[in-house]
Amino acid sequence: MPKYTFRPLDHALATQFPSIHLPYGMADWPTRNVKVDKNSIRGRWGYNTVDRTLDSAVQHIIVYQLKIGSRYTLYLTDTELCKKETGASKTWSFLTEMGSYTGTTQVDAIASDVVTFEAATTLQTDGVEEGDYFVLDEDLTSDEEPDSSWRVIEKVDSETQLTLTANYQKNVTSPGAKDAYIRKVYSTPSNERWWYTIVDDKFCFGNGNTNVQYWAGSNYAAALDSTNAIKARYGVAYSSRLIIADEGSTRDPVMLKWSKKGDPTDWTDSTAGQKQFLETEDIITGLGVVGDTLIVYKRESLVFGHQTGESTAPIIFPDRKLGTGNIAPYSIVHYLGKNAFIGRNNFYEIDTSLNVIPIGTQLKDKFFEIVGETEAEHTWGFVNHEEHELVWIANTSEGQLAFVIDYLTGESSIYEYAHAIYGAGKGAV
Repeated sequence: MPKYTFRPLDHALATQFPSIHLPYGMADWPTRNVKVDKNSIRGRWGYNTVDRTLDSAVQHIIVYQLKIGSRYTLYLTDTELCKKETGASKTWSFLTEMGSYTGTTQVDAIASDVVTFEAATTLQTDGVEEGDYFVLDEDLTSDEEPDSSWRVIEKVDSETQLTLTANYQKNVTSPGAKDAYIRKVYSTPSNERWWYTIVDDKFCFGNGNTNVQYWAGSNYAAALDSTNAIKARYGVAYSSRLIIADEGSTRDPVMLKWSKKGDPTDWTDSTAGQKQFLETEDIITGLGVVGDTLIVYKRESLVFGHQTGESTAPIIFPDRKLGTGNIAPYSIVHYLGKNAFIGRNNFYEIDTSLNVIPIGTQLKDKFFEIVGETEAEHTWGFVNHEEHELVWIANTSEGQLAFVIDYLTGESSIYEYAHAIYGAGKGAV
């Protein structure tokens, strides 16, 4: 009878006695595209790419559910908010902020690529910009996919005139009296990403370059408050309020603001407020929530906020932790009532007791060896709940890689993909 030696597999790094049948990816650390699960080795999970003719890269796929039970799958791309459509021959529709021009602001004439509006129109005041889209209402057959009637705006000549990048499909003689739409195109700053959250049934989102937006389940997205919620780089829901940070036409990287309780569109109520974090010189790098505690991340420190029960002073910040901070604004992930993020020299978890715990023992050395400081700051993360994994995507000296921690077992892995990964998420089924 032949004899076999069995060795229990402690974790993926125990390869000092490799078997000749060991998968190639397990030959040495870092193991790639394999993970340890229940003391056995298996390949990483597969994935699906978003097969849509969307205008730009998808950053987030989000399930948004209203209190009445309606569920939507939303896509946040670099330039658009879109909704998955399930009807026959449909794929998705635009939700991006849309302006309608009717009544005294109708189109008066179209001559090739020049569109002239009625005298009461205020295109520049409305914020219409180069790259936005124009269409006559009568020519808009559908909002699914890029309708062939849309034309890109090349230049906003005045309050009442714009020039298109291509001739419109027909000319209109004055007086035209034609209703029209102009669809905004969002702009995401280089190396920055959208944040999103849900407050009072409203899907709120921003990216540091667009006034904070919201969509409430119908029509199109709109600005929350064009005076008090400008270009916020970070946002999170806390205590039935929208919390934003690093906000303003001239951005303030130590400023935190909160909306009225239960209404993210109201920033002037007596229960709304703000605070500048001047106690340490480092800047805010993100927001999170653990249990009933608001976490304000700074580059070299953490600040903990708590509810007071006072309507006009609803949040206090009595506690801070110095020496451990978040260097990668988009690395913050929420899972099981906890947060995880990338610090100066490790991956960390804030547990439900507000302990800050290093969790990157198996990953940190390799990560900081092949990920430069700049790319470490641009690393972004997401949670794969089906595989109980925290996943961080980084551009490294060895190509784009995913650094993975199983939050149930503590095991670590590295994944690589055939495609460049720009975003992730799960839609409603």
